[in-house]
Amino acid sequence: MMKTMMMNNLFQLSFIQDSRLNLLLFGGKGGVGKTTSAVATALRLSGQFSDSKFLLVSTDPAHSVGDSLSEVIIPGNLTVKEFDCAKMLVDFKAGNIEKLREIGRRGTFLDDDDINRFLDLSLPGLDEVMAFLEISKLVESGEFSTIIVDTAPTGHTLRLLAMPETMERWLKVLDTLLAKRRYMIQLYKRSYQADEIDKFLLGLNSEIKQMQSLLQDESRCRFIPVMLAEQIVVNETEDLLVELKKQGISVQEILVNRLISETDCPNCQSKHNRQIRQLESLPEMFAEHQLIKIPLNVKEIRGNEPLLSFFDNAFIENQPEVRQTDVQINLHQQKTDLKPCEFMIFAGKGGVGKTTLSCTTALNLADEFPDKKILLFSSDPAHSIADCLGIQIDDKPAQIKENLFAFQIDASAEFDKLKVLYADEIANLLNGLVPDLDLTFDKEVMERLLDLSPSGVDEVMALVRVLDMLKDEQFDVLVLDSAPTGHLLRLLEMPQLLESWIKAFFQILIKYKNIFRMPNLSKKLIEISQGLKLLRKIWLDETRAKLFAVSILTEMSLAETGDLVDSVQKIGIKIEKIFLNMATIPVDCTLCEAVSNREEIVADKFVLQFPDIKQTVVYDAGDVCGIVLLENFGTKIFGESENFVLPVTQNEQFLSV
Repeated sequence: MMKTMMMNNLFQLSFIQDSRLNLLLFGGKGGVGKTTSAVATALRLSGQFSDSKFLLVSTDPAHSVGDSLSEVIIPGNLTVKEFDCAKMLVDFKAGNIEKLREIGRRGTFLDDDDINRFLDLSLPGLDEVMAFLEISKLVESGEFSTIIVDTAPTGHTLRLLAMPETMERWLKVLDTLLAKRRYMIQLYKRSYQADEIDKFLLGLNSEIKQMQSLLQDESRCRFIPVMLAEQIVVNETEDLLVELKKQGISVQEILVNRLISETDCPNCQSKHNRQIRQLESLPEMFAEHQLIKIPLNVKEIRGNEPLLSFFDNAFIENQPEVRQTDVQINLHQQKTDLKPCEFMIFAGKGGVGKTTLSCTTALNLADEFPDKKILLFSSDPAHSIADCLGIQIDDKPAQIKENLFAFQIDASAEFDKLKVLYADEIANLLNGLVPDLDLTFDKEVMERLLDLSPSGVDEVMALVRVLDMLKDEQFDVLVLDSAPTGHLLRLLEMPQLLESWIKAFFQILIKYKNIFRMPNLSKKLIEISQGLKLLRKIWLDETRAKLFAVSILTEMSLAETGDLVDSVQKIGIKIEKIFLNMATIPVDCTLCEAVSNREEIVADKFVLQFPDIKQTVVYDAGDVCGIVLLENFGTKIFGESENFVLPVTQNEQFLSV
């Protein structure tokens, strides 16, 4: 009976059965199983429809698809690609550099060197959108029946899906550079014929609109959110659905992953009870969507058999009610010493517990060092610290304790302030010029120059704003809950790029100082430049900045931690510690024992791969949300006592590691 139910429910997974779907996008918070779901779907489709061709693609800067498929025999009708977006941008520029230079030559008073300098530094977000443009072209080519995409974690994906609007602004800048020439030809020749350059811009614009049309066509494209039955993940999934609806992207199913069945094991039953309480709210919260529930697998999902059978046990019916348990589990937890420095960065793959550990650390530091004023903040576009702390937080520091404040960066707001300042300077400037001087086209070019800023400039400007608080001695310690690995590494590399962009802007202002005098903008850019130098100086001083890598005990997380460590060490930032988080509590249970044994093997590999970096294992604490639970969690990690008790009760009031 159970087997029949499973197979019948499999046929309700319409994204696997609907042959009209050309594009499947798997997304959600990091660490929820997006990659596994995408890979399992690709293998299922390629096996089920052997006469069709399929493509599995990763757009996550921190690729995991290759790791997931490392032990898999890939079918002949399945192609796998991990897009190198940076290389795609290089190839685009190499193939179109002459057209871009010609646009510069046709510009207004700005010469080709001026424009090309900005184009080289900027092309805002074009490296990211290149992947989706390529996917759109592949869909339209008909070469593959279905393209399955493993996307980056929520914040990065939403930014990527919003890129068409950014690209349209970029294209308008280029079009504005050509406007004066078109006008002059029209004026003197009485007609204008579109040439190769015009067709180049029209072609790019057409590709962007084609991509938008595909993403919004529910008969051809579907976004499949993947989530866990955990409070923070549920909140982020809710935000994701709101944004996808705004973008007009179809969502029908939601995969709820890693559910634990009722059991006599107190550890598993505790997790089961927490999941059930979360699941009770989902039908009302996600009433428009079908919830596909996937049980936790004892083994890490790697290799043909686990991936091919990933959806076999998927089900839809309601979970049983919470069964009360009241059991004491005595555990030994490693203590970890933590000394504050000026800038503490928590980094790692999505879903490994960065937010929980950064919040816990900030609370612990506030208690242990009452003379230090601490600021906890987030750079992840999908902010989670408000959900983790259980309080309302906006873009102004909110007081959590006497010496602890928290806020979430509104990166776009920081850049908007610069744009407003710039627009005011332009308006004042033009109002003061000679009335007979015709600068209509030049005015448009100058107004749009900020649209040639590099992608990510807003986030770095926001970091500089936070740094001002440190510099002005408003705070002694900054605790950063960073975005997932790929996004963070880009952010860490941004200050140098932004410095180059500011220099390019200054070169324009200096070159045309007799025409364009912008004292307020110049002052602001100098302040930003000084802030960037200070930021880089602090990051590269191991006495002032330390990075805490957070990982979990899986092979895929080990591989991504290796990439993170290599990249961060190349930048020159000190890695203070690796937290091996969410370790399985070793109790007498078949499931727990199997997972714990697997994790011990991975833990040994961490020691071998990173022998010079201190490592701390942290046991799974479940949903640690709210200041009381976070403080209790911190006591077990940073506290005096090495022995503690994990209560497993119906109310779960004092969860600890």
